[in-house]
Amino acid sequence: MKYYSFVSSIAAAIFVATCAASMLTSTTATATIVPDKATQAPVSIGSIHTFSSRCNRPRVNEGQHEQHGNIWFDAFCHGDDGRLWHAVINLNHCLANRDAVLKAEPGGDFAQSCWDAKLSSSTFMDVLCSTTGDGHPPKAASINLDDITEVTSDGLLKCNNHQGCAWNQLVCIDKPNGVPG
Repeated sequence: MKYYSFVSSIAAAIFVATCAASMLTSTTATATIVPDKATQAPVSIGSIHTFSSRCNRPRVNEGQHEQHGNIWFDAFCHGDDGRLWHAVINLNHCLANRDAVLKAEPGGDFAQSCWDAKLSSSTFMDVLCSTTGDGHPPKAASINLDDITEVTSDGLLKCNNHQGCAWNQLVCIDKPNGVPG
């Protein structure tokens, strides 16, 4: 009986070691991100760069005066060539407020009903959002911006097939006031 137990233990150890070695040598691991079922096609992790892997000094900016109802996300991002860009994107192109739940949705204009945007960490944005129904108080909402944005090979921010721009681009018109261009 001891011999059988010993042989079984060795066989189990060989099986586990073989599986582990197989996983370590695999080169075709893939994953899919689907921020919202109907709004965006799945994207292979290997073809995108998350902003947290390519950018630093992220921040959010709320529109003031005539730009009220806009919330921009900006960061300093590296392109594939190593150049550093101060990238900006209007999150109204990325998100919708669905009763104080933020959803990835093209042209969702979430900032029309959400405000007080802040980064609670390097990737999570917190906001207050109105809810449906009279007399309901606003609710806190949060979203991981890494889940809805990506960085292009040029170092620009992108979401839902909408590409932001660099703050110093003269042709960039969708950015906060006071920015050159």
